[in-house]
Amino acid sequence: MFPTIPVAAAQELTEVAISLPITGGDAASGSLICTNDQSYVLCDQEYSNSIYGVVNSTPSLSIVNDDAGSKLVVKSGIVEVRVTAKNGNILTGDLITSSTTAGVGQKATHNGYVLGAALADFSPDDPNAEGQIGVSLNIRATNEVTDDAGTDLLSTLKQGLTSAFLTPLAALRYISAALIVLVAFALSFIYFARIAKAGVEAIGRNPLSSRTIQAGVVLHILLSIVIIAAGLGIAYLILTL
Repeated sequence: MFPTIPVAAAQELTEVAISLPITGGDAASGSLICTNDQSYVLCDQEYSNSIYGVVNSTPSLSIVNDDAGSKLVVKSGIVEVRVTAKNGNILTGDLITSSTTAGVGQKATHNGYVLGAALADFSPDDPNAEGQIGVSLNIRATNEVTDDAGTDLLSTLKQGLTSAFLTPLAALRYISAALIVLVAFALSFIYFARIAKAGVEAIGRNPLSSRTIQAGVVLHILLSIVIIAAGLGIAYLILTL
């Protein structure tokens, strides 16, 4: 039987930890935990959409079991989190996400799944150095990172792979931009293939006009590049406006 907690006291608690079996590594206090095939593991992917919570050895309230390898994990409240600055120095208020370092968080510089907001700065001399800062947990997908689309169009389009986890409007923007880029590339290659084939046939029929025909092919290559550039430009505007 678990102890009965008065309602007033329960409302004051900022975190409740559940004892969970963690596999695949030493889950020190502050480690980010993800779900994986119905098991709990250290997060080791950037912007993982399976972030579950954070290991906390000193929660306000805990529900403990005796399973081997179990750790206390919280999903809400304020908790100390392991972080590095390899994705940029962390300032108070920055969103924190998972990283490729198992169990360690980093600053979120793109839209996607995040753990919560930093409550302190973290600016070490060595960006790969690990430390711990307080984080207000709010695990969710976000499109609040303002420098996302403007910094890297290709990485922004990559976020379309996880657009189903974002808001409907954000998902529509990513999908529309990706489709426009794909259509632009497809049209340019189809157009170029037809022109190249026609040019080769024309040279075969009239070798004396080869220079004129080659100049025409070069012109159409430039038009193909313009089509691709126009598609990228439209996609960029969709993502940034």
